[in-house]
Amino acid sequence: MFEKTFNIVELVNGSARLLSVRSKDKSGFQVLQAAEYPSGLNKALPRGAVTVILPRENCVVRTLEIEAEGAALQAEVLKEAEEGLPFEKEKSLWDSAVMSSARGKAFVLFSAAASDQLKSLLKPLQVFEKQGLSIVPSTIGLYELLRLSGAAANGTCMAVYISKDRFELLVSKNGVLIFSRGASLLEEPDVSAAVKAAAEALAMTGIIPDKVLSNSAELNEKLEKSGMKTALLALPPELAAGLKSAGADPVNFALCAGIASALTGHGALKLNLNSNLAQEGRSKDMLAILRKAGFAVSALFLVLTLVLFFMAKSAEKQAAELKSALSIQGGLSGRVWSRVLVDISKTVPSEVILNELSSDNKGDLTARGSSATRQGVTVFLENLNKLPGYSAELAFANDAGTGAKLAVQFQMKIRQRGEK
Repeated sequence: MFEKTFNIVELVNGSARLLSVRSKDKSGFQVLQAAEYPSGLNKALPRGAVTVILPRENCVVRTLEIEAEGAALQAEVLKEAEEGLPFEKEKSLWDSAVMSSARGKAFVLFSAAASDQLKSLLKPLQVFEKQGLSIVPSTIGLYELLRLSGAAANGTCMAVYISKDRFELLVSKNGVLIFSRGASLLEEPDVSAAVKAAAEALAMTGIIPDKVLSNSAELNEKLEKSGMKTALLALPPELAAGLKSAGADPVNFALCAGIASALTGHGALKLNLNSNLAQEGRSKDMLAILRKAGFAVSALFLVLTLVLFFMAKSAEKQAAELKSALSIQGGLSGRVWSRVLVDISKTVPSEVILNELSSDNKGDLTARGSSATRQGVTVFLENLNKLPGYSAELAFANDAGTGAKLAVQFQMKIRQRGEK
């Protein structure tokens, strides 16, 4: 039973919330214990793995749309882990999960966090490391909570979860998580304004949620007055009853219950930022190389003769290709790219820093950067769509850092519609 028991821990400003569950059958799980500890978790836990809920505002969560399968898909995810993070890749913890895959295209949920930032968070739980310590973004819990409500399967909907010190929201489209963010209520006390701002930013990309599901009747009332359709986000009655019988408030433990659903195999998504997949993958690659090294050495001398024979002809071909490539690049940099850079530079707001601008073989552009405010990202997107000859859509916009150092990391797809 050891592997079927899970302890989910939510740390909140020095206090701790603990939900211990056991896999029951294919229809659900059994609540073993549910309790809150105002002074932190200072007691022994039931046997079983320990999972820590990482608040969304302390990690990166992105949805990657990748046109690849198998090993090529994993390579693209690894590239995101090595090149697309706002912190050093050597000090990052990350994981990913495929949400949807069809006709050679996959939607992958990717999450990462800086290991340095997690040290203080995990310090109270170091004594439980021998039980197997995993780190799961709170976004997974909210997504599973939405899925348990039955609203995530079809259409586009937004889920909002408010606790006593933070809030979180996400948007799901036909079961695929496409947007998420979280924040402290001390820094952003007006949740209704945050929901409206998120809805406006998504509308710029053509995504309009059918309704908003939140665990706050007060928030729903405010959103209804602004014309948004709402519904109450709550646990299924049977699960809520199980929490009540354990002496827990279903509202406070809803996020923990969502994580429990994922861990016990009844959910759709599983992530563990403590799995260190990047290092594990490199270790496996190295072992494979070492196994093949003996065969490679014996074949080296045989191949060497053939290589020397073809080198002269290959050099001529490469020189011709290089000359052609330089000619094409010269044309791009001298005419097209210079114009594109001038056009786009006119649309960048003062609070936005554009870190990268690249083009694919179709001529579509990818822009990556950061903004001091979310408004800056919205204004940049509006400016691009007003620019003659261009259209843009937001791929993601994620909070990075905390407090006064908060920044918004974003990526946009920019398409050229032809000559102006």
